[in-house]
Amino acid sequence: MIKALDSFRFYAFLAVFLFHVKLFDGGYLGVQAFFVLSGFLLTPILVDTKKNMSFRRYMANFYGRRMLRIFPLYYLYLLGAALFVGIAFALGHHHEPALVLFRKQWLYAATYLYDFFYASAAFRETPLLSHFWSLAVEEQFYLVWPLFIWLVPREKLNRCLGVVVILNPLIRFAIYFAYLRWGLSRFIGDPTRAIYGLPFSHFDAFAIGGLLALAREGRWSRIAFPLAVIAGTAGYAAQYLGADQVVWSSMGYPPFMSGGWKLVWGYSLLNLTFACILKAVKSNTFLPALFSPAPLQYLGKISYGLYVYHYPVIWLFHRLGNGRIPTLLLNAFMLAGTIAVSALSYELFEKQFIALKDRWFRKDGAELRPASARASKSQASAPASAG
Repeated sequence: MIKALDSFRFYAFLAVFLFHVKLFDGGYLGVQAFFVLSGFLLTPILVDTKKNMSFRRYMANFYGRRMLRIFPLYYLYLLGAALFVGIAFALGHHHEPALVLFRKQWLYAATYLYDFFYASAAFRETPLLSHFWSLAVEEQFYLVWPLFIWLVPREKLNRCLGVVVILNPLIRFAIYFAYLRWGLSRFIGDPTRAIYGLPFSHFDAFAIGGLLALAREGRWSRIAFPLAVIAGTAGYAAQYLGADQVVWSSMGYPPFMSGGWKLVWGYSLLNLTFACILKAVKSNTFLPALFSPAPLQYLGKISYGLYVYHYPVIWLFHRLGNGRIPTLLLNAFMLAGTIAVSALSYELFEKQFIALKDRWFRKDGAELRPASARASKSQASAPASAG
């Protein structure tokens, strides 16, 4: 793992955090950056492990490693939140919207179907759960991607990834057209939010990340900065032409890609931009001073916890602050609180499961053997002169 990519994780989280504290309208795109990063990291790993493993071993290793990284924290949070809500109800807080909605929605999160609920007309936001839609999309990506990589021959993989990248804007258009043409408002809420939340909208994010991860070093990393400028300019231009005004805090892409048909082309352009930035960050050619500090790299390493905990921490601080703390100071407390909780979670809980990944599911596919057996094999294979 390239450490600078951990810093990229933190910046993606920070964008989402700033969106939820209403300081950065374009911060919701941090989730898009996470999707591209997933494709960028996992695709070459799957391509490599496919060479050395049987199908059964390949799938078992992938899912075993993913479950050890994702499930413990995910279900620990759901359990902790359920206990919190239960205690709050026992104390008489029966009318707090966040708590009521958690009780109605937790099953969607527990079954990794929250993204479909998020896109539905029945959705109501709760800071205890609503950010879990993207984790559901990631998990559904994990269901599809290893099988896709296994079935597609390596010599055809780049072409197939390119086809996904080209077709996915048409899928987003089809979802929006179906909403307008067939009156799906009874089933789908805001169509821009539905497109943002549904997994079908983001296959190209994972695909473009994988495609550039497999591409040779060079031109893609060199165009990262110019492409970022082009993407920002295109967003602001479309915003001005469509609404005759520019909202600078949205970076040209107000939630959720509203206006100017950005829900079709905006995702594609930004996915490519994020992928090129990742390519450049990996080669240490994109603003290295922003990605090299060790504290940022550590924060990126705990970014899963930062994402899981940040929205409920924001809600809790707002409830406790109750307008008595200046907004800037409150935001700083919320970020610091999120970091503290996430660091404790990572060090005391998550690392115990992460350590099992290489013990139980080694990337090279080797079977786990007792230490005594490994020692015996080492001695047997050592040259006679060593003794």
